[in-house]
Amino acid sequence: MNQEIRKRNARKRSDDDDDDDDEMDRNVGAAAMMMNDANASSDVPPPKKATATCTPSWIKYSTVVLHACAAIVIMLGFVLRIRLHSGVECEMTYSMRHFVHLPNAAPHSIYRLLKFTDARDIRQQHLLPKDHTRNLEWSTTSSQDWCTAPTNETTTIVVYVPGHWGSFSQARSLGAHGLQWTRARDRVGRIQDDISMLKSGERHGMSRDLRKFVYDVYAIDFCEQGGALHANFLYMQSAYVAQVVMTLVTKCGNPTIILVGHSMGGLVARSVPLLHPETRLHVHNLVTLATPHDGLPFGFDESIRTFYNLLEEKKQEHPLTIISISGGLRDEMMPPEVCHLENNKSISLLASDITADPDKAGLGMDHRAIVWCHHVLTKVRAILHVMAIEKDALERQRRFETILSATDYLHAVKTQRVSFLKQYGFWQSLAMESAMLYRGELLLGIYAITAGIYHTFPTIPVWFVPALVSIMAWHWSGVDNMSVVAILSLAANSVHLLLSIVLFRILARHSTQQKAASIYVAIFAILFVLIQLVVFAGGYVRHHSSLLHLSLSSTMFATTVLFLPMTLLMTAFQPSNTTFLALFLPVWPFLIVGKLFMIVWDAVSPFDSVFPDLLHFLCVVCLPVYLRTMFYSRTTTALDTKRPWRTLYLLSIVVFGPGMVQLGGGYVVTQFLASVAWIDVLVATLERYKRSRRQNGLYLTRENGGSGSVSHHMH
Repeated sequence: MNQEIRKRNARKRSDDDDDDDDEMDRNVGAAAMMMNDANASSDVPPPKKATATCTPSWIKYSTVVLHACAAIVIMLGFVLRIRLHSGVECEMTYSMRHFVHLPNAAPHSIYRLLKFTDARDIRQQHLLPKDHTRNLEWSTTSSQDWCTAPTNETTTIVVYVPGHWGSFSQARSLGAHGLQWTRARDRVGRIQDDISMLKSGERHGMSRDLRKFVYDVYAIDFCEQGGALHANFLYMQSAYVAQVVMTLVTKCGNPTIILVGHSMGGLVARSVPLLHPETRLHVHNLVTLATPHDGLPFGFDESIRTFYNLLEEKKQEHPLTIISISGGLRDEMMPPEVCHLENNKSISLLASDITADPDKAGLGMDHRAIVWCHHVLTKVRAILHVMAIEKDALERQRRFETILSATDYLHAVKTQRVSFLKQYGFWQSLAMESAMLYRGELLLGIYAITAGIYHTFPTIPVWFVPALVSIMAWHWSGVDNMSVVAILSLAANSVHLLLSIVLFRILARHSTQQKAASIYVAIFAILFVLIQLVVFAGGYVRHHSSLLHLSLSSTMFATTVLFLPMTLLMTAFQPSNTTFLALFLPVWPFLIVGKLFMIVWDAVSPFDSVFPDLLHFLCVVCLPVYLRTMFYSRTTTALDTKRPWRTLYLLSIVVFGPGMVQLGGGYVVTQFLASVAWIDVLVATLERYKRSRRQNGLYLTRENGGSGSVSHHMH
């Protein structure tokens, strides 16, 4: 009985399977007929059957494991950097600081000039407010004698120039070393002796005794402006520093002026005598802390490279004595190589080489600690003393060699890397070096090359791309450690694969939902109106000189930021659009961030070159991307066949690839993106032309054949 029931159920399942197979065959046949009809109507030959290439399973598993290991190494590097930047490598500098804002020093500017004062300094008592407390960081004075001290001694003035998003309050440690009151609890008797010597004029700014040498610190407030985002900020800051220098010369009786710059502030200070000739009689010496003289690791805007080139062209017009001090391997923002200066009058040093305790600071200090590190600023004080009292260049150079014990800088950097490897081991040092923030530009360039290869060869094996990109990037970038390049290549490949999957699903869904276009247009309109309201409100509050100019700039920027990404997401569902979007979307924020901040600050202080800069960006980058969107937004056929044109894509990678991975070449990604968009436009145009020729030829053939058959029938 049970056997008969089992046989009956088996026959029923067999009949159901046969019915399902018949239904599947009917559906496949209907889909094939629809595809043939579509190909016949568009006169496009049916696609050839793809030959399956089987990748061994061990290669697939190895690829997944390598990508996972790269992600783990980078995440581990961010965690281990907490140990690297522990802060024990430096002793803190303490001060009873108070900054006095000098509104009459440089009027009609959004920037400010402040003077560092110590509450115990008898010379500056008249500048402090009556209700002064230690919690009050700064105040404004209406006094006109803020420069000349009561004893009328000769002064040495140090102007502190902050860097990218830097603050004037960073000058408090430098100011404390000007008086040598730098400890949490300085001896009362020593402080009283110093005050007596200040009253009598025994301690002054030109004393040849380092113990009695005093300098005054003036700090510039750039409102924490991001100077590394766009060169317009650097030009504005340079012009203001030049104005401050001339004001100090007028008010203080031609004192000795030395500029001290941190990070991008050192670059601004270096540009002052080169771009403003009126300051060349007064600015001859410069001390920079963690300043990228040899190239900015975050130079995503082309104007930054133009600024560097301008300084390089003008450096022979006014040779400067520059002491460049690098934070070393602990500096997460600036690698030590970029702080090197090749100049007979300049000296490059590692901070670890001038500290009193090299065991603690053997790897240097982080980017912010260098402005308050007691050991470093003690040596900076000695450097400022030599710059102030020694007017003879040869004698000054001899004194520098005596107090600094300068060695070969690049050799010292290599020695520090060897110590770093011995101290932390291979894997920990590799993880921390790969996770440094200054590797972001290299990672972006590697990602652009990776996306360009996938755009050229959509069917290239996934395991082959990281190996190829690693070799190319290591050869082009000049990075000594190939393991770091390999880790970043695997990370870039992982990001590209994940983003491609997401975009594939978005475009596939968009192809079935026609309402998405109206939603994108509505979002664009709302955001565009909000940007206009914000910009006009800022311009009205700040009394902008030309609201029409501001409106044009904000309109162009809103179109750039919002319209292009949305129109690209509305393109048709095809592999070419997926690979191009995977290239476009990750690099787009880095390309426009400088323009964004420039527009925001334009509402506060109008630039002279906002409109031309945005117009150039629209014509060079946005125009080809928009044209590509027009060509690829209406069709899903035959535009993915790029085999005859792959040489152009490869040529673009070879031409722009070296610049994208080299130091300070982040802006080259913009040119590479534009070149790929132009090649896509060319390919689409030629493919459409070939298709129209093919269709016209087929139409004429059909007409000739049809007329021939009609005439034969009439006969």
